[in-house]
Amino acid sequence: MRKILSIDWDYVTGDCGISSDGHCGFCYDKEEFRKVKLSPEVRWRSRYKKLKNLSIKEGTPLYVAECHASIMEIIQHNAYTVFDFDYHYDNYTCYIDELHCGNWIKFLNRNGGRVICCPDDIENLNSIFICKSSPWTPKKMDRWFFMLVLDIASKCLMAPNFIGHKGKELEGEYNSFLSVETAELGG
Repeated sequence: MRKILSIDWDYVTGDCGISSDGHCGFCYDKEEFRKVKLSPEVRWRSRYKKLKNLSIKEGTPLYVAECHASIMEIIQHNAYTVFDFDYHYDNYTCYIDELHCGNWIKFLNRNGGRVICCPDDIENLNSIFICKSSPWTPKKMDRWFFMLVLDIASKCLMAPNFIGHKGKELEGEYNSFLSVETAELGG
């Protein structure tokens, strides 16, 4: 079975951006969120560090999208194991049978795939997918999002492929980020 590492940026920020306490109420670790009461900065730093320290083989394709449903462009009709780092468990079985960011796991399961949430050990990846999920993440974290994309792209030694309905827009933001970073480094 093929393997994809899926990272939703809301996992890293730990901030759904919907309610005053920073929690939408639909996240699968809602009780942990309430018990720990860590500041958003502490949460995202620990999660960001975990993802930066992943062992990734050179040549692993990297895909970046705005919406988590765009992962299905990579999966298509194949069976995959998805190692999913996400703040929400996107397997909502609502009455809508149209693919969207909250039910893509349902479509993965239909294709014979499966999801493993937040694993500690990941090997032999066929590809990596990073989702920005702007409606659930603070805009002030965009720079850090693109830093994660750049870090993973440098481990893959591959330029990211921007996919989905806002792929071109994300690619433009990423290129602007690279221009600013290069200018700050004096290059």
